[in-house]
Amino acid sequence: MFAFLSSYGLAITVLTFLLLITFLGTLSQKDIGLLDSQRKYFDSWWLIHDLDLGGTLIPVPLPGGGLLMVILFFNMLCGAVIRIRKGWRTIGVLISHLAIMFMLAAGFVSFLYKTEGAMPLFEGQASDQYQSYHERIIDIDR
Repeated sequence: MFAFLSSYGLAITVLTFLLLITFLGTLSQKDIGLLDSQRKYFDSWWLIHDLDLGGTLIPVPLPGGGLLMVILFFNMLCGAVIRIRKGWRTIGVLISHLAIMFMLAAGFVSFLYKTEGAMPLFEGQASDQYQSYHERIIDIDR
C-alpha cells in the first residue's frame, strides 16, 4: 500500500485528473454558474460529468477535487517526505513539497470551516451583517 501511495504514477494520474476537472469545471461555469460549478467539480468527492456527443449525453463518473487533493496530499507525504533520501541535495525538494502539503491542508481546513459572503456598503455606511454566497433564503412578503 505504501509503494502505491508513494508512486510517481499515482501523482501523475491525480494531477491529470485535476487538470481535467479544472478544465471541465471552468467550461461549465457558463452553463451552471460559478458557485454551482465550484460545488460540483471542486468541492465534491466525486461527480458525474455529462459528456455531450452530438446531442447524446453520456454520464462520465469522475473523482472530485476534494478526493483528488486528499490523495495528492498523502502521495506527497509518502513519496516526497517519508520515502525521499534526506540530505543537503534534496532539501529544496523537501521544502517545496512540504509547502504544497501545507497549502493543501490549509485549503481543507478552509473548506470545512469558512463562510463566504458579501457586505455591500456605500460610503459612510456601517453594518454587522453580510449576505452569504451559499445559504440562500427566500423571503416572501405576505
